[in-house]
Amino acid sequence: MTTDRHDESRVYVVVCGADALVAVTGEIDLSNEDLLAAALDEAIAADVDTVVELADMRFIDLGGLRMIAAAAAELAHRGRRLRVTNARPMVAKMFRLVHEDHLLAA
Repeated sequence: MTTDRHDESRVYVVVCGADALVAVTGEIDLSNEDLLAAALDEAIAADVDTVVELADMRFIDLGGLRMIAAAAAELAHRGRRLRVTNARPMVAKMFRLVHEDHLLAA
């Protein structure tokens, strides 16, 4: 699934076997959080370990962070794992500020 909205913000989901990749580009904020929600819902429905790739994401607001944290909690409840990879320094700082930095892959 590929979804996009204003500017160049996009969310891609690929489920392959026992893993899902959710790749986010641009910015996630109130105006387009539904794109991220749909992608995370797809990964949760697949009931697989999930990687959220953020190398091309410039900004995420608190709502987007909460969605990722909630998806991680739901997947953990199912015995699955969510990891956030390649977050830019400012985005990684946002995860640290809300005490969700345990989701960041080392």
